[in-house]
Amino acid sequence: MRQAGECTCLLVDDDRIAREFMVSACKMLGVNYVATPSVNEAITLMRSRTFDLVVLDHELNGVTGLSMLAYLGGRVPAATDIIVCSSRVEAAEMRAYERLSVREVLRKPVTLDQLAFAMRKTLSI
Repeated sequence: MRQAGECTCLLVDDDRIAREFMVSACKMLGVNYVATPSVNEAITLMRSRTFDLVVLDHELNGVTGLSMLAYLGGRVPAATDIIVCSSRVEAAEMRAYERLSVREVLRKPVTLDQLAFAMRKTLSI
């Protein structure tokens, strides 16, 4: 098992309140985090450093989390786990997320405890 303080999460959501909610989960778990509302910034960050976990919204300013991950292709390190949060994901999108090795898709509304549990389980902390 890892120590929470050794883990760094990238949080991607264009909605400020949802992003702050993700930050609260990180603080609750004691993990380090970088939060951004921008798909472009998230892509830049993922190309320049390694994250243990990426938590992202499915719908981001007209772009889906799925298209962001597909754009990154094989450039996401295998050690990076991904959790997607969404109020709606079609069956075909779910299969595509599975092919991209997304660890979990959480259906909104998600409670803080549900998000923290999924993060703790995924990070093995």
